[in-house]
Amino acid sequence: MKSALLALGLLIGGRPPVEPPPLPPGGYYGVGELPEIPPPDGERAILTGSILFPIGVLRAGAGAIQVYTATPPRCSFTPSSCQGLTIFGFVGVSTGILMMGTGLTFLSIGLVRRQRYRSWMAARNLSAGLRPDLAPRWTLEMPSIPGGSGVSLRVRF
Repeated sequence: MKSALLALGLLIGGRPPVEPPPLPPGGYYGVGELPEIPPPDGERAILTGSILFPIGVLRAGAGAIQVYTATPPRCSFTPSSCQGLTIFGFVGVSTGILMMGTGLTFLSIGLVRRQRYRSWMAARNLSAGLRPDLAPRWTLEMPSIPGGSGVSLRVRF
């Protein structure tokens, strides 16, 4: 009988509230304090844009070549076939232009998001990386050697 009432109560009232996950152990956060969520890094938008833009360039170029070859002096088919090929070429050019525009939009959104993410990481001193540095080298202790240069490797973690 109790299980039937429990099932009926769950059916009418819905699921019981779910407890939020506990805070990490070790005192990393204060009581009731949640970690700050980082902004999106933009990698997916950059990847999508870097795929769509070149495909759009190729499609627009192929459509332009098709329009050029389907014009009557260069087309060896019937006039109605040449007209159909020309229309298909114009459709390819417009599709390619739309793909290029979409790719550029995704690239710009992704690059803006990447810049925001990097500045967010740098503000919290969380940026890690390995950066080679090739530049002329001058030091305060030793006089600089004319025409000298050096290589340094910065590691940050």
